[in-house]
Amino acid sequence: MLLGALMFRPVSRVSPQEAKVEPPVAGVKLLDPRLEKLNKFFDEYHCKQPNYAEHYLAASDKNGIDWRLLPAISIIESQCGKHQRFSNWWGWNSAATGFGSVDEGIDFVAGQLGSGRYYGGRTTLGKLRSYNPHPDYPQKVLTLMDDVDENNANLQR
Repeated sequence: MLLGALMFRPVSRVSPQEAKVEPPVAGVKLLDPRLEKLNKFFDEYHCKQPNYAEHYLAASDKNGIDWRLLPAISIIESQCGKHQRFSNWWGWNSAATGFGSVDEGIDFVAGQLGSGRYYGGRTTLGKLRSYNPHPDYPQKVLTLMDDVDENNANLQR
């Protein structure tokens, strides 16, 4: 019964102007060691291609968020887009918001987590508590973030 209700739920879309899409590799160097770590992480979780690793890095750098945050959220919320709706790999707005593309979604969610009303100025842990109020959610995301790069464990928490 619940599944049927979710399937017919109206979906809002984020306009391209709101998403502020940037070129996927803006500011990301091809030899950036984070790129290799992120690609390895996506491979370990059998993520589909393209995995948008370069775009995740560019968006996180631009918005001042931990580069591992959105990829980790995408694993939990949609298994890297395997179970997503309307290019929303991060469960943004309880998956009621759609994006014109995954790139637009990355830019929009990264922007919100970086400086949005409910997230700006907070630690990564604080952002996660606001993003999903379930008590176990932050630790699940943080554990995945550590899987991306254990050398950065506890970074920006």
